[in-house]
Amino acid sequence: MKYAIYIIVLNYNNWKDTIECLESINQLKYTNYCTIVVDNASTNESIYKIKKWIAKSKESNRILNEIVLIENNMNVGYAGGNNVGIKYALKENKYGHIWILNNDTVVDSMSLNNIIMMVDQDNQIGICGSKILYYDKRDIIQSIGSKVNYTFGYVSNITDQTKIETIDSVMGASFFITNKCISTVGMLPEEYFLFLEESDYCIKAIKYGFKIKVALDSIVFHKEGSTTGGSSDYRNRSESADLLSFRSRIIFGRKYAKSMFGLYAGLLASVILRIKRGQIKRALKFAVLVFKSIIDPTNLAIV
Repeated sequence: MKYAIYIIVLNYNNWKDTIECLESINQLKYTNYCTIVVDNASTNESIYKIKKWIAKSKESNRILNEIVLIENNMNVGYAGGNNVGIKYALKENKYGHIWILNNDTVVDSMSLNNIIMMVDQDNQIGICGSKILYYDKRDIIQSIGSKVNYTFGYVSNITDQTKIETIDSVMGASFFITNKCISTVGMLPEEYFLFLEESDYCIKAIKYGFKIKVALDSIVFHKEGSTTGGSSDYRNRSESADLLSFRSRIIFGRKYAKSMFGLYAGLLASVILRIKRGQIKRALKFAVLVFKSIIDPTNLAIV
């Protein structure tokens, strides 16, 4: 079946990557889609640059599908920004499914076709991911999904393709949600602001009886953290990204860890690890978040 798809791309101060992503979307072999670019209140010239690219591309007939630009008046985070796009899609009620792409991705021309092919084979699939490869090391797998450790309340990345049947969630860089899943599970959880929203959403989807799958022949190249600073290599991870990731881990762990002892043992280990790395200021901020989560888990503001 030739489904119509909404592709959502969230931008924040990173118009160069966003435009490269949009260029790759234009090369998709699957053509029945509309692209929604949601700008999360960028403080640079992103809006101007993206509008200019859209206008120039339309003039030269390089954009063959509808493209919508939505400007948020404040940065509402990953889930909040993508939810704006999802709500727009649901309001339009023209399209079958949603494909969320990180703006720092470049998609293979057959990536969407291959997701659709997998979804077509099983109507219990609620969420489908792609094989995520590094943008600058295109023969190395960054992720095929992730596994939830319910003892300590954290999520670990999976790169071994032989373990594909063990995944609990897929990477938000390529996050395809079926219409049936969205209608049942609802919007992405916004309490995280950044990191672990997709894992939370996948857990909820599984509880509703949906399957989480990855189409290994759907290839997406990911620059990893070019907007957020959230590199998997701690030496390249910004302090703000590290703090947001730690905060999200606390929220996620308090929701899904089997015991608070396991969760806080893991959190303490993370604090000690930052001290060993010489990141004393960062470790103190981590410790403050841990203390706040014990006293008042509803107040996890980062100072």
